[in-house]
Amino acid sequence: MRSALRRARLFWEVSCFLVFAALVLPVVALAQDAPGDGDVIDPNTDLGMWSLLVGVALPALVAIIERQTFPNWARVVIGLASSAVAAFVTTWLVEGDALWDQGMFHAFLLIAVASWASYQSFWKPTRLGPKIEKMTSPKSAPAPPGS
Repeated sequence: MRSALRRARLFWEVSCFLVFAALVLPVVALAQDAPGDGDVIDPNTDLGMWSLLVGVALPALVAIIERQTFPNWARVVIGLASSAVAAFVTTWLVEGDALWDQGMFHAFLLIAVASWASYQSFWKPTRLGPKIEKMTSPKSAPAPPGS
């Protein structure tokens, strides 16, 4: 009975977050001034906005990769590596061919900081990050009989 209630609560929490993300975050990201005659959108503004949004959602994806048994140093390496990959993909999607300029480094910093801050302020207190890790971790095999 308790596990069913826990699953229902986890489903409710994840559903609320996904509805929030689906409705609010795209509006924030697209809330840039539309280019007029002769106006140019500043790519750093677009890249910065998308980097922050990616950084907020990144802990959920990292929780799928991480396992509860991983040591802290492995968790840090996975977090930084995922931030670097996310920065590369975000820069490529937003700026196109200008991958190796300052924009990618700034995107990495924004994603890493937003990821850490969102994990500490949302994913960890609501226990969603650890719950995702637990759900995606392989189940340990039962002990063989007679041991």
